[in-house]
Amino acid sequence: MTGYSPRRRGSILSDMADIAQDLWASVPETVPAEKPTAVRDEPTAPATSKTAPNAEKSADSAPKATYADEKSLPFTELWKVADEPIDWTEVVSSTIPTDGLVSAEKWALYRQYADKVLSGDTAAYLDVLKAVDPMGDLAPYTSSLSVATRDADVMLATFAVRDDLLDSDGEHYLCGLSLRIARDLFATLPVTHVIVTATQKEQPIKRVDFPRSAMQNARFQFVDPVAFVGQLKEA
Repeated sequence: MTGYSPRRRGSILSDMADIAQDLWASVPETVPAEKPTAVRDEPTAPATSKTAPNAEKSADSAPKATYADEKSLPFTELWKVADEPIDWTEVVSSTIPTDGLVSAEKWALYRQYADKVLSGDTAAYLDVLKAVDPMGDLAPYTSSLSVATRDADVMLATFAVRDDLLDSDGEHYLCGLSLRIARDLFATLPVTHVIVTATQKEQPIKRVDFPRSAMQNARFQFVDPVAFVGQLKEA
């Protein structure tokens, strides 16, 4: 069965850097150029308060703010964000976007697959993942990441750990990344379960079954991923 693997984005970032360099080179010398500001969809790492009480205690209990690379989201924010959910029923019923969050081009893409997705066509599931690439930004946190289907209700995701991040964050790394993967797949497809497996040297070291029912009312901004995953059953 053909699966889906998120696209690496190094080449895209390189092209964007070249374009930015050309644009700044054309600014006249007599006009002071403002420093460009990087705009991101994800929240940035919270600033550390210089006067925060009990700072030492908080630092001991919180996971380390690990960065997979200098441009990636800090790990402590990773499971708190996810793609906007796709309402496939709305996509079928409307020829234009029903909110201001989706472009007309992306809406048209969704409509190409909507009927098949709602009918449980697993091949269409994988086509949607390849087209939308919801987990492309997770590539810096894994050695590899792939997704397959068990059936119309269950998605299977497998990621190979990065040893340096595993050593640094341990269970927070495994649980936080698994939780984010599950959130992205639930946002993209109308499945009821996502089973995420973490592997090291091709051997499974953690496998979690995420039911959609457990995710619907969670306030992920305040979730401890280890505690959240601990309430779920091992797959």
